[in-house]
Amino acid sequence: MTAAWLLHERKREHPFVVVKHEHAGRAVIGGLELGYRIDRIDRVSTDSGDRILLIDYKTGSRSYRMEDWNPDSLAEPQLPFYACHADLQSLDIAQVDGIAFARVSEGANQFHSMTRFCGPLIPNARSRNRPVEDWEGRLMAWRQTLADMVEQFLAGHHVFDLRGDYLSAGTRSFDAFLAALMRAEGEAD
Repeated sequence: MTAAWLLHERKREHPFVVVKHEHAGRAVIGGLELGYRIDRIDRVSTDSGDRILLIDYKTGSRSYRMEDWNPDSLAEPQLPFYACHADLQSLDIAQVDGIAFARVSEGANQFHSMTRFCGPLIPNARSRNRPVEDWEGRLMAWRQTLADMVEQFLAGHHVFDLRGDYLSAGTRSFDAFLAALMRAEGEAD
């Protein structure tokens, strides 16, 4: 599966360099401290300069929808959280220019990305990208949504109906999302 993924990545339109794997840290939102571990950070060379792309690897058959990153119905907060709150100063990164799920699945490798800088990362592939013209506005909207989610969580509202089928999924709650972000003390060093 790894070899197939590497061959898939060779088709990317823009040259890139992997800046860091497994970048870990901690961030505080509204008084709640969360640990994070970004799977991969790429520096992508474009005609308008270098851009930073945060990538989270996903395996398995679960599908991801671009709508899950909409600030009004944020159902997948992991990458927006990284884009808004990860401390990347130690890597000389001032801003994030895009996020992507890298779905690594036998016979179905693909990127699902949202960026300020390009169309699909791999042209003519099953990958999807949503270019965002007002990237700064998107980051501000994500920050506000994440702050609102944390505020509601801390107030004792554990389950959120972020999209129509959210509660019917059975185990989906903000607690589950936080579990993916929280780390045991010292793990994210």
